[in-house]
Amino acid sequence: MSVKVPDEPKRLVYLKVTEKELLVSCDFDTDRTYLSRYAYYALLAQMNYDG
Repeated sequence: MSVKVPDEPKRLVYLKVTEKELLVSCDFDTDRTYLSRYAYYALLAQMNYDG
């Protein structure tokens, strides 16, 4: 999926769901120890908050 932050280029976020894990990767600034803000925004957009 793609994430667009105002005044910044569009970034790609990749999600893979396995039986035991949710794997998240981004084409910018994400590694095994750090979740980029683009990946965070992509995950946040997929969650449904009803207050």
